[in-house]
Amino acid sequence: FFFFFLMIRRPPRSTHCISSAASDVYKRQALEYAEDLVESGDFSTPHIDTQDTTPAQRISRVMRWAKMAGECIEVGNKTATDIVLSLIVDDGNEERSNRKVLFDKEARLGGVVCIPHSVFGVITVVDIVGGEYENSGHTQQF
Repeated sequence: FFFFFLMIRRPPRSTHCISSAASDVYKRQALEYAEDLVESGDFSTPHIDTQDTTPAQRISRVMRWAKMAGECIEVGNKTATDIVLSLIVDDGNEERSNRKVLFDKEARLGGVVCIPHSVFGVITVVDIVGGEYENSGHTQQF
C-alpha cells in the first residue's frame, strides 16, 4: 500500500512564481559576456570582461539582487548533458568554483547562453543570482 501511495502522490506545488522576464535579463547579461569573450579572445581573466567588470557588476547594471551573484563558464562541450556534467564535476578547477555557484543554497534564478566559437566550438555562460530582484520598479523576494 505504501508503495502505491508514493506512486499516486502529487508533487508539492511551488510556492514561488518568478517572472521569466527576470530570467531573460540574466540571459542577456550572460550573452553580453559570452560575446565579449568571443570578440576579445581573452580567456586570461575569466569572468572579467573587456571593460573590467565582474558578473555582479554586469548584473547590477540592469537588476538589483541580494545574497549572491555568480557566473559559470564552460568551454568546448556541445551537448546539454556534457555541459552540465562539466560544470558540476568542475574538473581541473581546484577551487570547484562552478560547482559552488551552481549548488549555492541562495541561488534561485539565472540565465544560460551557449554561443559558437571558432576554436573551442561552444562557449556556455551561466549567470545565477539569489535574493531579490527588481525589474521595472517591481521587487520580488525569492
